Amino acid sequence: MGEIISRNEQLKELKPYLQTHWVNQQAFLKTQKIDTDAWLNRCKAVQ
Repeated sequence: MGEIISRNEQLKELKPYLQTHWVNQQAFLKTQKIDTDAWLNRCKAVQ
């Protein structure tokens, strides 16, 4: 994921958001459930 972002100049400013989204997606893929509290906390932590 990081490599894709670093290759595309237009995505560099979105990196924190895309990384957070990817973490949320990975958690979902492991459990097939959405942990809304964890998802919200990770989103709020993006700076």
